[in-house]
Amino acid sequence: MPAMTDGRRGGFSRTVRAALLLVLMAGFYVLALAIVAALASLFVIQAKTDMHIPGIVLIAAVIGIVSIVIGIVPRYQEFIQPGPRITREQQPQLFDEIRRVAEATGSPMPREVYIVAQVNAAVAHVGGWLGIGSRPIMMLGLPLIAVLRVSELRGVIAHEFGHFVGGETRLSTVIYRTREGIGRTIGTLERSVHWMSRGIRYPFIWYGEMYLRLTQAQSRQQELDADAMAARIAGGTSMESGLVAIEAAGLVYDTYLNSDLGVVVGAGFRPPLAEGFSRFLEAADVVTTIHEAALSATRPDPSHPYDSHPSLGARLSALRDAPHRSAPDPDPPAIELVRDTSGLEGELLRWMTSPGLDGLQPIGWVDAPQKAWLPFWERQCGAAREALRGVTPGSLPDQHWSPGTAPPGAEGMPWGALMGAALAVLLASRGWSIEGLPGDPVTATRDGTNIEPFTVVERLAAGELSAEEWRTVCRGADITEIDLGTLAGDGVA
Repeated sequence: MPAMTDGRRGGFSRTVRAALLLVLMAGFYVLALAIVAALASLFVIQAKTDMHIPGIVLIAAVIGIVSIVIGIVPRYQEFIQPGPRITREQQPQLFDEIRRVAEATGSPMPREVYIVAQVNAAVAHVGGWLGIGSRPIMMLGLPLIAVLRVSELRGVIAHEFGHFVGGETRLSTVIYRTREGIGRTIGTLERSVHWMSRGIRYPFIWYGEMYLRLTQAQSRQQELDADAMAARIAGGTSMESGLVAIEAAGLVYDTYLNSDLGVVVGAGFRPPLAEGFSRFLEAADVVTTIHEAALSATRPDPSHPYDSHPSLGARLSALRDAPHRSAPDPDPPAIELVRDTSGLEGELLRWMTSPGLDGLQPIGWVDAPQKAWLPFWERQCGAAREALRGVTPGSLPDQHWSPGTAPPGAEGMPWGALMGAALAVLLASRGWSIEGLPGDPVTATRDGTNIEPFTVVERLAAGELSAEEWRTVCRGADITEIDLGTLAGDGVA
């Protein structure tokens, strides 16, 4: 029977889980106070009996007591806003979707909704003290919205509301604070100057490992329960396709963030974040990478004991018995629920970047190679001018550098990428147009002829392109004997 298909069974299960978590929390404090009491008893024994306890032991006991007390005292944690907050007035269609799902799940509406720069969504109770007086919030990743259809986003929101309904967001405060207390206690004892005091940490290490295993197992079950609820709201088909899409997007999001988006933003421009990520996911090379990785991830491999989420394969397997129905027709992209995407992206990018990057200029991805990438490549080539000196396009097949190593002055840019950048700058100086949408190979184009400078370097290094074939291309472009070290750093683009 799928989790949470029987309300009484699901409620009993949640009650048992909540009781277990509270017992585990109490167990930690009982353990800590018992050890404190045992250490304090040494002073009582010293004072009331004739037994002599060495001073080194008493010093260790004092350090141990202080360390444990410091570790177990809860800390106040201020809520740090994770991204720009949106309101119903700003995003009526998105809020209408959230409201409909809240009503369908019997969950309260979140007090606050934030847009974040992650392929993820989350809910939490924040504020208050140990969950008392806290308020429910929701976080929705703009990259997440960009890769889903409306029915899939509905499933994601229903999954998150499943955590509200199950009371898990309140319990998570207890879980995390207890984990922090255990970790803080172990860390304080480890830093002790006294070797005997450091030895006191081992009972806490044992308890911490047990606590983490049990709470993470509970967390994985909660995820499956939330999936089952979401499948009843959005349908198992939409849930499955949404989970696969999220897994695939998550595999390459950091690459997009640190390469395509990062360089353009670093150059002072604001490209369309969501559109760029959607284009990135549609690029041929990226599609192949995603397909292979996602296929592997869908296998129902067992989860690691310390994983907070079940594997994708385990989640898909658990959804097999969920009610499956065809996605609604039409089922538009979820990004259509977002009003003024450009303005929201601007707010999000300001949130993501340092204060020195305020005032980013809007730019389309079509213009990014010429306005952002070429200046970046020129700077890299200029910094590595001495390493490039004497290297010509025609001599590239004769170079014996390792593509993954970086030459001096290239700021960590590997040889292969540097050579590709130098070729792109050289071709641009000869009137070639530099093109390349996110995820696609950079292409230099002139009079109907195309050269992919970075791909050329990779193929030469792999032996997939012969020296003679490449030199024929160089002769046709009239670049065979040009010294890259002389030309590449001179602002030629």
